[in-house]
Amino acid sequence: MAAGDFSVAELRERFAYSPETGVLTYKAHQHPAWIGRPVSVDYRRGYARTRIRRKWVLIHRIAWMIQTGDCPAMIDHINGDRADNRWANLRETTPELNQQNRLKAERGSTFGLLGVRRCWKRFGATIRVNGECLWLGVYDTPERAHAAYLEAKKKLAPHAFDLPTVYPRVSQVVDLTEEKCPAGGTFTEARHARPYPHEPP
Repeated sequence: MAAGDFSVAELRERFAYSPETGVLTYKAHQHPAWIGRPVSVDYRRGYARTRIRRKWVLIHRIAWMIQTGDCPAMIDHINGDRADNRWANLRETTPELNQQNRLKAERGSTFGLLGVRRCWKRFGATIRVNGECLWLGVYDTPERAHAAYLEAKKKLAPHAFDLPTVYPRVSQVVDLTEEKCPAGGTFTEARHARPYPHEPP
């Protein structure tokens, strides 16, 4: 069940939210001794959640509704810590921006590094921005390809590094041309004004 299934008035009656700490406490409870205590919390996939009428509800969604009276489709944890529900760490987002907030690969990925794929006997670097797959070059090691990916992300998705939130248009950062990867497939190549410091000669 989502926080949006409960009214703002009910959530504000049940809970108090501290924007500074991100902690949710009880304002009303069937046991008076619990009032003022932090809510009982369980964690699923890193997200803190609590029960309301026997249904699990995410803490950050409750916090957002208490603060704003609104329930957006998606809320992002800016620093990537899903359990950090301080108000300064929450923002409404889109699926695209939320995906760019990732700094670690999912479990089970081939190389354990974001933005890296096999390209013959070397390693290609790519980054997806606004639905475009930008080709960043071919490198000798997965680590160097990943370094190129991170360098591009600093320019195209600075929010992922908790930098000032400025989202330049891709055309303002790179010139786009089409190039085929030796392993097959067509990418949009990102030709930056200056070479990446990790790019091999």
